[in-house]
Amino acid sequence: MTCTKFKLTTVAALVLAATNANAALYKVVEVTPSITGASEINGVAIQPGVATDGTNELALGCFDSAATNCTDSAFKLAGETRDTLEAVSYREEVPFAMDAPFQYIQERDDFENYCYRELRYSTCESWAENRRNDTWSKERNDLTHVNAKAFVEGGDTFETRNTVINSLDENAQPVGIKSKDDIRNNALFTTTAAPTGASETRAWKAITASNGTVYNVGSISEEFDPTDTSEPDKAFASKAAIWGGTTTKEIDWVRSGNAQQGDYFAQGSMRSIVESSSIFYGVGYNTVDG
Repeated sequence: MTCTKFKLTTVAALVLAATNANAALYKVVEVTPSITGASEINGVAIQPGVATDGTNELALGCFDSAATNCTDSAFKLAGETRDTLEAVSYREEVPFAMDAPFQYIQERDDFENYCYRELRYSTCESWAENRRNDTWSKERNDLTHVNAKAFVEGGDTFETRNTVINSLDENAQPVGIKSKDDIRNNALFTTTAAPTGASETRAWKAITASNGTVYNVGSISEEFDPTDTSEPDKAFASKAAIWGGTTTKEIDWVRSGNAQQGDYFAQGSMRSIVESSSIFYGVGYNTVDG
């Protein structure tokens, strides 16, 4: 027993010594949201930037004691709120980010089937009831019904239509998705013009290229007639896209053929982009055969 106590005490002492020998790896900063009354409030994005000593970029970032631009308010936060449960994602091209022959979930059973097959909860009946009744039926029948609100610390708030923020640009301008008119998903963009497209658009990332042009990336959707599995709603296919100025470029799917194969539609999205030596590299997904 004595030996055991000695070993535990030694381990505890070593852990304490190691803890005291290292500086804090992060600092928790409280941000007061500009939206009140929501049941959930979450931080979703931080303004990108670099730490400097006033002249030079610091390799250690804000961990460098010489940093002069690392105050609590230096890099802005974007946040989102939810009044009730999120039923169908405001971000994804298809429900639950799954390959599916539908754009909109229509019935309560669609929620329950997804829960049983993918989540395998023992409470799928109530899981489906809550999402169908508390949120989705209201949103599907009235696009002005607001559940998702968003804000930028010290900046814009979005409270009149469902809005999500995927990222902030270097100037803390939001990039994301919002509902508008009779379309549920529209790009919230930082370019001078919206992406070309008559249907749904989504924005995920902004970049200022070496030539000074601002580009946004995301996806652009195309409407199709309802299928047997989507009636009475329209069906959608989407392509990854990049746009800047007045030009929009859509990226073809990896697989060949038309957008529609049976009741299934090809999907694609570009989620981020970087530039290196004047070459752009994007990351995302699209539909392949198999």
